[in-house]
Amino acid sequence: MSSSQPSIETSITPKSSRKDAGLAPLVLTLVELIRQLMEAQVIRRMEG
Repeated sequence: MSSSQPSIETSITPKSSRKDAGLAPLVLTLVELIRQLMEAQVIRRMEG
């Protein structure tokens, strides 16, 4: 019997499509948070 194992190639770096897919919801969440903060600031200024 041979003790050699078949070589398995694995990629450590994520593919760009997977990275972009994970980054898009984060960016959209941050944009929505900033929008809500600005909206609250405008309301405070109008009431004050």
